[in-house]
Amino acid sequence: DAIEDVLRLRSDQVFEDMIQYIIAYVQENGNESRRMLLKPVLRYFALHSEIIELLMQADRLDIAMASFHRAVVPYKARAQTYYFGIDEAYIDYATTIRIGIVTNILVQWIEAGKQQPADELADTLSGMIKDMVTLDQLI
Repeated sequence: DAIEDVLRLRSDQVFEDMIQYIIAYVQENGNESRRMLLKPVLRYFALHSEIIELLMQADRLDIAMASFHRAVVPYKARAQTYYFGIDEAYIDYATTIRIGIVTNILVQWIEAGKQQPADELADTLSGMIKDMVTLDQLI
């Protein structure tokens, strides 16, 4: 379908741009920012949420998830191994967990009208997640 092709193309472009934003964010904010994916994602989508909103209306968030996965492919092995010490056999799982959590938070934030400032939401949720002792509490 031509409309879906356009949505996929635009989604891919937005997520590729988001990755460049995250890279710049990490370069500006130093080592600790390398572990924090949520804050730069929310900052980026505070100004660029149109494609997510369209995909939500079309009930096609799968397109956004696929775009997010494609955008991180060139970086995931290096980031997961270097920053988190994750065995290579589990990198895809770790990436999927992080993308899933961040994407679902993003969708909830947009659905709620982006009421909380991006940094405040990221810091609050980061604290909540840090308080969860095991991954079993997340799934």
